[in-house]
Formats: sequence, C-alpha cells, structure tokens
Amino acid sequence: MKKIQNAVSFYRELFRSFKEQENGHFQNAYSAVREQAIQQLAETGFPTKKTEDWRFTDLQELLEQNFTLAQPFDLNQEQKKKIESLLPDVPNSIKLVFVNGYFNKEFSQTQHLPKGLHLEVKENDLSSIHTQTESNKNGFHLLAEAFSRQGVLVRVDQGQSIEQPVYILSVSAGGSEPLFFAQRNRIVLGPLSALSVVEQHLSLDSQPGFQAFQTLLELDDSARLDYYQFQNESKTFYHLNQVDATVGEHATFRSHSIDFGGKLVRNTIRVTLDGTGSDATLNGLYLANGTQHMDNHTTIVHAQAHGSSNELFQGILDDQANGVFSGKILVQPDAQKTDAKQSNNCLLLSEQAKIDSKPQLEIYADDVKCTHGATVGQLDEEEIFYLRSRGISEVAARSILTYAFAERVIEQIKIPLFKDQVEAAFNAKFKDYLTAEQ
Repeated sequence: MKKIQNAVSFYRELFRSFKEQENGHFQNAYSAVREQAIQQLAETGFPTKKTEDWRFTDLQELLEQNFTLAQPFDLNQEQKKKIESLLPDVPNSIKLVFVNGYFNKEFSQTQHLPKGLHLEVKENDLSSIHTQTESNKNGFHLLAEAFSRQGVLVRVDQGQSIEQPVYILSVSAGGSEPLFFAQRNRIVLGPLSALSVVEQHLSLDSQPGFQAFQTLLELDDSARLDYYQFQNESKTFYHLNQVDATVGEHATFRSHSIDFGGKLVRNTIRVTLDGTGSDATLNGLYLANGTQHMDNHTTIVHAQAHGSSNELFQGILDDQANGVFSGKILVQPDAQKTDAKQSNNCLLLSEQAKIDSKPQLEIYADDVKCTHGATVGQLDEEEIFYLRSRGISEVAARSILTYAFAERVIEQIKIPLFKDQVEAAFNAKFKDYLTAEQ
C-alpha cells in the first residue's frame, strides 16, 4: 500500500510540474477534466494484485519507477529514416505521426483528404476528444486524462466510405532518462459510413519508457470500422492501453490487436453493442519471450437484441514470458437473440512460459447462443514428426506450425502493406525458429 501511495504522490507532483510547464495553457474547457482526473487518482490510487481485474499482473516495478515527463524531441537522421520505413509509401496516404506524444508535422500527411473525412490534431484543449464512458476508470486511465497534451479527432460524415486507411503512428524516442507520456484519440463514424484505421506503437531505440494511451470509438447506425492496433515497442517499455467502443444499430466493428513488444503490456478493450443487430469482432495476437508480460482484458456488452460478437485471441509464449487473458461477454436483459462466441488459445514454447486465462459469460437474457472456451498447449509432436518425415528439419517444422497458429489472426488483416509489416515483425521476433534450413 505504501508503494501505491508513493506512486500517487509522484504523479501528483509530476502533474504540478506539468501545469507549470504549460504556462497557463490549462485555462481551457479541458482543464476541469485534468484536475478531476488527478483528484480521483489521489482518492482511488492504482490497482494492485488484490484488485480482481489485475490479480495476474504485478505493477510493482512500474509503480516504483520515477519517469520524466516527455518533451518535444528532435529526431536525428537515423531515427528519421526509421520512421520513413514504418510508414506506407503510397501517394496521398493519410498519416499522423506522434513522437513521445507530440504531433510531428514532418512525417504526417493530412492534406488532400477524401470527401467526408475530417482530421483535427488537438493541443492542450482536448475537450472535443473527451467523452463520458461507462468503463471503470483505473489509475492509468486517469493518467491518460490528466497528462495527454495532444490527441486526434477523426470524423467521417454520414454515408461516406473512406477507401484509404488512416495511419496513426506513435513512436517513442529516448532521452537521458526513462520517459512518460500519454495520449487520447477519438474516432467518430456517422451513419452508413466506413473507415479503416491502423494504429501503431513502436520504439526507435531501447530507451525505457511508459505510455498511457486511450482511444474512444463511436459508430453510428450502419457504420463500419476496421481498427488495427500493432504494438512493437522495446522490451524496456511499459504500455497501458484502453479502448472504449460504442456500436450503433446494424453497425459493424472489427478490432485486431497485435502485440509483439513491450516489457509489460496491458490492453483493456470494452465494446458496447448499443443498437439492434450490431456486430463486433475482436481478434488478438500476442507473442512474448524473455520475461515479457502481456495482459489482454476484454469486455463485450450486448445491450440490445439480435447482436453478434466473435472473439479470438491467440497467444504464443516462449522462455519465461507470462500471458494473461480475461474476457467477459455480458448479455443484458434486453439483448435477446444474441449470438456470441469467445475463444482464447495459447501456445507455450517452453516449460517456463505461463498463461492465466479467464473466459467469462454473464447472461441475463434467456434466448441467446453463447459459447466460450480456452486451450493451452504445446506444439503437436505428431505434426512435427509428419513434417520431418517429408524432409523438413525439426526447427523448420516448429516454425511452420508456430506461424500456422498465428495465421488465424494475421490472415484477417485486410490491408496488404500492413499485413506484410506484421508478418515481417513476426519473422523477426522468432528468427531462431524461422531461419532454419529448408
């Protein structure tokens, strides 16, 4: 408890310094939100392992560190080349790049937007990004509210289908000390509109850091959003991310969450199917080795009738890595004719790797079809033997089966350039398996 109190005191003091640095820029409509968030943090503190939703994730090391609040950072030529390699080399592509939480105009492309698409980069006054959500606000949610300097508001007009994906790239670049930064984004789709968003979180070096990130998603009736998240930060980085999505009548939400990097990663995803016939798909792929810890915590709320959801999370853990999956499907009384499926499968590549899986159903309607399940296992020795009998080496056979396990999620990526990037990162992550003789 003392460590939690010390961490709260540290961030309250950091907030006072934050206000002084902003030199009066807090005097806007968002000021009250910041003050309320830091006050609520003082009252509630940070979660501990005694908190049910966090009992498999130890935050002690994170909360004991004193981070420096990130400032605008001048990229060197090597870092600039790396950012260029991460962005799509496509004419008129839509790109928003942030470095340590600050918008970077040099690498962003927001000109010549297609009809019906609106992008606004907000600074200091984030009131148009802030909305009241139903999620329980934990300490990291409150840090995002209090410390976010900049954020993006994306809006799509009614009836507009945007063909080009919107790329949002958030990179961390080191300083002399471990850095902390936060960001909040909001994406709003009007009725009968469609959009794809690719959100990436990457490190340019191995400098330690901590990011609190929040995205608010709102889909009006019959809208469609394909939302891709890819996190491949350094193994010294703490990444705590929260997504809140509200899905309207006959709207379709597709979420693809992919995590390869980070020291400690926590993704909290809450989707509310708030209209008749709304539909959600949540796909996740997490790969961890060394001592990485990856925690995926999802909630799908079926609030209205004839809703459907399909959730698939695939985990691959090697060495002493830890994984956590906690997924809840909540069917409220008015959500008759709900059809919901949930599956979490984990592949353990070593005896020391560990997964804690907790799929859950909470149903208050009587005319529904809901299934959930979890599997944990190792590579099938019979399948390895079969491949070896066809002249394939053991290491190559293991790599083929490992990729086949991940492919259930990767194959659902509909943007070819991004899919290639994910596959390349997968190959790099498991190069010891994938460089075998063929």
